[in-house]
Amino acid sequence: VSSNNRSVKHQSAHSTPNLGFQSAHRLKRHSEAIQHEFQDESTKYEGTPLGIRVSQLYLDPLSSSIMRTGLRRFVRRSVRNEGLITPLAMLHLVSATPDFPSLWAKTKDLEANSEIWLKFNTSEEEFVLDTSYLEEAIGLVKSAWMLEQWCEEKSFRDLEQQFDVAPGDVHHRTSIAEWLLYCAKEILLLDDVFAEEHMNNIAEIAGMFSLLRQRIRHGCKEDLLSLVNIKNIGRTRARILASKGLRRPKDVLNMSKKIRSEIEQIRGWGPQLLENIFEEIKKVEGRPVATPPKRRDDEPLEGERDED
Repeated sequence: VSSNNRSVKHQSAHSTPNLGFQSAHRLKRHSEAIQHEFQDESTKYEGTPLGIRVSQLYLDPLSSSIMRTGLRRFVRRSVRNEGLITPLAMLHLVSATPDFPSLWAKTKDLEANSEIWLKFNTSEEEFVLDTSYLEEAIGLVKSAWMLEQWCEEKSFRDLEQQFDVAPGDVHHRTSIAEWLLYCAKEILLLDDVFAEEHMNNIAEIAGMFSLLRQRIRHGCKEDLLSLVNIKNIGRTRARILASKGLRRPKDVLNMSKKIRSEIEQIRGWGPQLLENIFEEIKKVEGRPVATPPKRRDDEPLEGERDED
C-alpha cells in the first residue's frame, strides 16, 4: 500500500441530520443566539413564594395547581358557611393529584349499587373536584375511602377484604398521602388571593389538614393522638389503654395497680414494656427519670485499671 494514500472518510445516511433535526454544535450556537437576542437587563424573573415552596417540596406543579383549586373552594365554603369540609373530601383532594397512585376501579366497583358506587353517590357533594368519567371518579372515591378507613383504625385484613389492597400498598399510599396533606397545608398558607379578614378561616382549615396528617401517620382516630406519639405505643396499644379509661399520657403514668395488673396480663404487654412507656412519658413531660440502681458486678476489683 502506498504511503501517499489518504484515509477515505465514508459518508453515511446518518452523517447529515435531516427530517428537521440539527447537529448538537449547531443547536448550541442557535440557543446562544436566541439567548443573546432576548436578553434584556431591565427584565428580571423570580419565583413566587408559592412556586419556590412547591419546588422545595418536590411536588408536581400539576398537583399543586389541583390542590390550590380545591383549597380555594374549601376556603370559600368556610367563609360562606356553605358545604362541608370533611376528612373524606380532604383525602379525595390529595388522591386526585398526579403524585398519588390512585386505586383502580374494578368491574365490580362500577356496578350500580356496589359498595364503592353507593359511597360515591352519597358523598359526591363533599368533594371539591369534578372528574370527567365514572371510572376515574370511582377510583378516586375508592382511594379516599381506603385512607379514611385507615384513619378509623381498620386493620390491614379489613382493608384488604374491602378494597382488595395489600398491606404494603396501604403503607405506600398512606405515606404519600401524609406528605401530600402537608403540601396542601403549605400551599394553603402561601396562597395570597384572599383578604386578611379570611385568615381565621384559612388557619382553621390548615389545622384540619395538620390533624388529618397526624391521623394518617398513625392510622388512628383523633382521641388517640396524645398516646400514639409516645414511643412504644402504637394505635393498637393506644386503643387498649383508652378502653381502660387512659386517654392521656398523664392517665397512663398514674394508672392504678388494678389496671396495671390487668394490662400486664394482655398478650404483647408486660411489666418491662410498661416501665419503658412510663420512662418515655416522663421524658416528654420533663419529669426526672429514675436512675437505674448500681450493679454489684460493675464495681471494680481492687487493683483494677480504669479505662479511658
